[in-house]
Amino acid sequence: MDQARIAFYLLALGAGLMAGLGDTCLFQWTKSDGKVTWLLGGLVSWNISLAIFIAVLRRGVLAQSVIIYIVANCVVALGISYFALHESLSRQQWCGIAVALVGIIIMELSK
Repeated sequence: MDQARIAFYLLALGAGLMAGLGDTCLFQWTKSDGKVTWLLGGLVSWNISLAIFIAVLRRGVLAQSVIIYIVANCVVALGISYFALHESLSRQQWCGIAVALVGIIIMELSK
């Protein structure tokens, strides 16, 4: 794998990470007493995510860029939800997440 491809993946994962953090901050804002810091944190994270995602779109194919971004976003939100917020997921939800991740791997290996 060449350096450009590695940079593409790292940027896509970084954009998804920032989006997941933004999602989590906004979720916390809705559950708190309207603390502005959660709102601002979410908006700042989303804007950083958008700026990084624009760089991702310049380097890759649209479908691949979006899928990696969304999966990274979901994995971060899932991790925070499960480990930090102690929310539970059903077995069916875990299976859905596994199927999505396997789908990404299949797409990437098919090149």
